[in-house]
Amino acid sequence: MISKNIEYLLHLLGTDNTRIAAYAGCSESNFSRLRSGSRVPSPDSQTVKRYANAVYLCAADRDRLDVLCDLIDCQSREKFDIIRALINWMFNSSETMPPHIFGSDPNSFGSKLDSAMKIADLSNSRLSRLANIDPSYISRMRSGERMPRNNPELIETICEMIVQRAEEISSSGELMRLMGLPEGIDPEAKLSQMLAGWLYEQGSSADMIAVKKLISSIRASDTVQELNIPEFSSIATDLILNDTSSLYYGVEGLRRAVTRFLANAALNQSRGLILYSDQNMEWMSGVYTPVWATLMRECMLRKVPIKIIHNLDRSPSEMLTAISNWLPLYMSGMITPYYSTKAVGERFSFSVFYDIGKACIEGLCVKGAERDSEYRYITDISQLIYRGKQLDLFMESSRPLLLLSSEDTAPGDCAVYEFDDIRLCIGGNKVIIGKLGSQQINFTFDHPLLVRAFKSFADRIKPQIRPKHGSL
Repeated sequence: MISKNIEYLLHLLGTDNTRIAAYAGCSESNFSRLRSGSRVPSPDSQTVKRYANAVYLCAADRDRLDVLCDLIDCQSREKFDIIRALINWMFNSSETMPPHIFGSDPNSFGSKLDSAMKIADLSNSRLSRLANIDPSYISRMRSGERMPRNNPELIETICEMIVQRAEEISSSGELMRLMGLPEGIDPEAKLSQMLAGWLYEQGSSADMIAVKKLISSIRASDTVQELNIPEFSSIATDLILNDTSSLYYGVEGLRRAVTRFLANAALNQSRGLILYSDQNMEWMSGVYTPVWATLMRECMLRKVPIKIIHNLDRSPSEMLTAISNWLPLYMSGMITPYYSTKAVGERFSFSVFYDIGKACIEGLCVKGAERDSEYRYITDISQLIYRGKQLDLFMESSRPLLLLSSEDTAPGDCAVYEFDDIRLCIGGNKVIIGKLGSQQINFTFDHPLLVRAFKSFADRIKPQIRPKHGSL
């Protein structure tokens, strides 16, 4: 049991024993017997504890803690709780795990890879030189003899070379049409990641977990839940409100700056907030989660409009999990979610929180150095005007993440699936999820990676639901 669960964990994180051993600071041989099943130590052994700690660190670095917690059914985001739940899951989970994270078969993978390489005018030998891969291995992948199941770096390199070559010969549009992407998507917007996802016919099991979580959130969207969060007055103290610091450092500094920023925005009835961050969101977890919830609720109660530009340069499972967590706030009507069509860099981490004409928090650091980052708190009017103009340009390249409506309509060419009290309408470029009942609310998504995740979900559970065709 434990060996199968460990195998699945490695697939879920897109890693291997060598990397996990590096996180643990020991040799790979210490863990290889765990994975093979030749050694089954007790749950409280030092080897198991070290392995669980390494898995946690790997998940945190890859921004996959939410995916990991969903898998092991851990509600807490504290490190000790996650590791304890992870060890319990490794030894006690009897859920049947898929043999590999991807549902595609080698023949399908090979056929798609072959088509993409032809569009990019890449031969086996040329791709092998660009990606530093043996040409015979590429040949076996194209023929369906081999498929890289646990080597995300390899497939990422291949896809980057294909996309780069397609751009050079002006074939990006043809490549996008091959993948079924809608027109108007920026070719720079992580097209290599989209290609990697398309090569594998069905979404990962992590994606399936996330889709189910989002559907559960929609199912409970009309249920009012009492939040166990502190009073606003206990957070918005005079010390916080009257702070005049211009620089804050590290995670604790960012938390203090954000508390000051949101508390003043609520009390001063801000004209509007624009929030963006592509850094690791671990700073919002743990003891700060209820503080953040209190501040956001107060802003909504005081009718402060908020625009959040989400970072969607992540896996579909991470996107869907984040949407599930934010859904109750979206339903308030005071928060409008967007996503940028511009590709995010992989070298730096940037955050900007802007209270129109009043204040701004801005932080920039090397990715992974957020705990030691410097965050500027800006109130100078000339600097605020400049940043406002920059954010206006940023908003021009952003699209709504989801649309809410009560209309009972959908494109005529969509496929409609009904299961339990949910109706799922899948069209070529969008997905509409609705909760059946007297008060119909539809949630529409058009981000290509999310659309593909829902298509994979429908393909995976077709025997359990009733497909129909036509408008809703």
